[in-house]
Amino acid sequence: MARLDVTLPEVVIDGIVHRPGVTAVGEYMTAVGPVKVMRHRYRAVGTNGASECPLELRAGIVEGLFTPLAARMGVWAMTPLTSLESENLFRELPG
Repeated sequence: MARLDVTLPEVVIDGIVHRPGVTAVGEYMTAVGPVKVMRHRYRAVGTNGASECPLELRAGIVEGLFTPLAARMGVWAMTPLTSLESENLFRELPG
């Protein structure tokens, strides 16, 4: 995932120029378990609003936490099982 990070003086997201903001470790849930990755966040020029993370956009991170495959696995487990049964299933699976 680290190779998806962006370190540029500015990036354009949805046609809006963003400049570097915070650089920090982010934790994401993957199909093989949690991973921590150093990533950069960018804020739209002239605003003090929420920042954007190009790594998350490029990786397709779902709800700020899950990789696409991990999200699909959660949906597949939660559809026929209860939350507790799903948790137990994931504890038994490798990773």
